Amino acid sequence: MYNSNYYDWYRQNDKLISDIEKAINGEYSAISCYAKLANMAPNQVEQKQILEIRNDEIKHFHNFVQIYTNLTGRQPKPQITEDCPNTYLQGLEFAIQDEQKQ
Repeated sequence: MYNSNYYDWYRQNDKLISDIEKAINGEYSAISCYAKLANMAPNQVEQKQILEIRNDEIKHFHNFVQIYTNLTGRQPKPQITEDCPNTYLQGLEFAIQDEQKQ
């Protein structure tokens, strides 16, 4: 006979791991997009600001990877799940909208 508490815990843990995988992929996609935007930046001031934001995303990424690894005992396989636009202005708009998502 199955213990229903174990089953509930397992389902909650599975959902948590899935949510962390989504967060990892979101951060990974953002890191890639900010690198692309930094290369398109019209001047060094904007490039520096974008790279600072990218560094924050890298920290978030590493934190989520550590949590995932602690929970599962394995390394995640991050994937880019959102493509970054090909123009600087559209990329900035995309990044702002992405940061405001919950």
